Amino acid sequence: MQSELWRILGIDSRDGGKLVARLMRRGLLLREATTYKGRKTYILRYSDNTRAPINISVSLNPVIEVPCFTCRHISRCGIGGYYDPIRCPLLTRYLLLMNARRA
Repeated sequence: MQSELWRILGIDSRDGGKLVARLMRRGLLLREATTYKGRKTYILRYSDNTRAPINISVSLNPVIEVPCFTCRHISRCGIGGYYDPIRCPLLTRYLLLMNARRA
């Protein structure tokens, strides 16, 4: 309900009305008139424009280079243990290489 949204956001109906009008002009929001607790208000709904599927492409190439992902000791690795990431020569070499690339 529009009136409940104003209460939750802590804004008055004037500011809320401006916000809703802007979102409606952009086609992002729909309003349906209704009565709630004896008062006229609106139900706010996303328009169908906002429900379009979103395709996200993620590249794992930077992560795959981290030597830990191919290490056969990863299940036993931990700070203070025999296989400690602080003393790992592969991880140290990787971090130094990444630091040199940034410079």
